[in-house]
Amino acid sequence: MGAGEVAALLGENGAGKSTLLKILAGVVRTDGGTVEVDGQPVTLGSPRAAAASGIAYIPQELTYVPDMTVAENICLGRWPARWGATSPSATLRRARSIARRFGFEFPLEQNMNRLSRAEQQLAEILKVLIRDARAILLDEPTAALAAEDAQRLLGITRSLADQGNAIVHVSHRLDEVFRLCDTIHVLRDGEMVLSGPAADTNSSQAIESMLGRKLAAAEPARTGTPSHTTALRLEGWSSTGIPALRDVSVEVKSGEIVGMYGLRGSGAECIAEALGGLHPDIEGATFVAGARVPRLRTPLDAKRAGIAYVPADRKADGLVLGLSVQHQLSLLNLDRLSRFGFLLRRKEQRLASELASSRPHPRQGRPHPGRLTILANS
Repeated sequence: MGAGEVAALLGENGAGKSTLLKILAGVVRTDGGTVEVDGQPVTLGSPRAAAASGIAYIPQELTYVPDMTVAENICLGRWPARWGATSPSATLRRARSIARRFGFEFPLEQNMNRLSRAEQQLAEILKVLIRDARAILLDEPTAALAAEDAQRLLGITRSLADQGNAIVHVSHRLDEVFRLCDTIHVLRDGEMVLSGPAADTNSSQAIESMLGRKLAAAEPARTGTPSHTTALRLEGWSSTGIPALRDVSVEVKSGEIVGMYGLRGSGAECIAEALGGLHPDIEGATFVAGARVPRLRTPLDAKRAGIAYVPADRKADGLVLGLSVQHQLSLLNLDRLSRFGFLLRRKEQRLASELASSRPHPRQGRPHPGRLTILANS
């Protein structure tokens, strides 16, 4: 790929996209083949070697230091030093200089853990730009972002390419791929099966290349239609918090998929979080399957009402990273998997196996009996 090019790397989960990026980043070593940077072969035996070659990798799971400021994270490993010493003011000046150079606006003196996900992504990009990276590898940078933040990030990505940086963009969002990228490269089972200009490819061809079969055969027919039974009804939801809600009423039928959109701060995310029991201050009535439920003050209240909530930031708010996958799957079902306060390990293992195979045991029933599933920024 050339300077100023944005190349999309597509493929199903497990196709090899992240592995290829890690090879280019020096995290994974190859068994064969060559890599050239600026026409010269390079050996990418470590992340340090990749960085020295001008390659920067921004993984999907960001690698910032949460309790350090934005400026300190940007300058991490590239501290402005004089006679072997640095200072917070010098660090701030250097971070502000690089941010202004690329047109970024940041609260540089705030800690990273206080930024939005989109701002953290942009700070990570600045971190690699301060190292004079010429090739930037982005692994699903918009996966956890709302539409507004994703558009902002894509605009900055295009701007970086216009300044001569080569960008590899991994994404499952084909609409953004064809708006942003100059070339399309598709991996399937570790092999490159399609490669060429984005202008010569359409989304159907890209999907068929990823799947290895015609699109018509890959699309399951929709069975059934929404019923006339109301699964969820919100009446007069109001809140004086930030964002504020004013007399919001929504009705969702059984079997219906409802999309809720809005700019950041409009209240769409607030409604999703409140259905998960995260905003106890909201006033108004909530009906599930026709029955009014008590105010959703906690996530446990939401579970009892039959509502399953999947948060926008799965890593921070949806998982306990120190636990095994088996334990993660049983967290919402401990009442069914325990007796006299003791967890029944075999029963837990059986449930996890059934969930992994998508075949819950008929006697076990659905693991978390949610009548409603709320997906935030899915």
